[in-house]
Amino acid sequence: LAARFAMVRDLAAPAWVDSIHHGLITRLILEQGAFPTTYLPYLAVDPHVYHPGFHSIVAMFSWLTSLDIGNSLSIAGQTINAAAVLAVFLFTKTQTQDSRAGLIAALITGFLPPMPAYLASWGRFTPLAGLVILPTLVALLHRAIQAKQHDRLRLVVASSLVAAGLFLVHYRVLAFAILLIIVIYLIRVAAQILRRQNTAIKINLLTIGFTGALASLVTLPWLLPFLRSILLPRIATAATVTASASSMRNG
Repeated sequence: LAARFAMVRDLAAPAWVDSIHHGLITRLILEQGAFPTTYLPYLAVDPHVYHPGFHSIVAMFSWLTSLDIGNSLSIAGQTINAAAVLAVFLFTKTQTQDSRAGLIAALITGFLPPMPAYLASWGRFTPLAGLVILPTLVALLHRAIQAKQHDRLRLVVASSLVAAGLFLVHYRVLAFAILLIIVIYLIRVAAQILRRQNTAIKINLLTIGFTGALASLVTLPWLLPFLRSILLPRIATAATVTASASSMRNG
């Protein structure tokens, strides 16, 4: 945390272009007391195109501390940057069941590579916040599947809330999380099929299914406009382009 704060100690405001948008959306949340329904007249984009979860964190921090938005962005962003080492530790320990491996991974992440430290130079705090959340979702699902029946519901609810938060923080990182979970549990379910562990297969599928369903329910007011205005039109456009390219090749 000290290393991350030292990086921005001389900055009057967060760096680069992304931080301007972060500051704008944070200010709109503070003024309206909610996620904005429009960014006009400042930005001519559908609010559902962008993920406002990180900005709500900064808005809450600014409101609680009475700091200006620039300082709140720097402090909150670099705190999340430092928290990446905790996320890496959790993810590594979940996958290896070895705390020593988690500690080594955390130390490497915190001090050796340029990322995530350099993200402060771009103001790319939204994907970083998502990547900090992602290991928590994977760890909670793992614990829910391993838990006894009376603890499983509590862990599924916690997993669904984390998944909902990840959706609001960064769409692409949620896609990473979904693909990662599919890969992890396809391998496990395949092994369980070979061993004929039918109960374990059912627990895996039901836990993941209920987590997704509850997360979708929690985010429904934001999810439906996102699907209607953003995701489905892009899928339709991609399908049209693919079909046109195929027709040109065949022609």
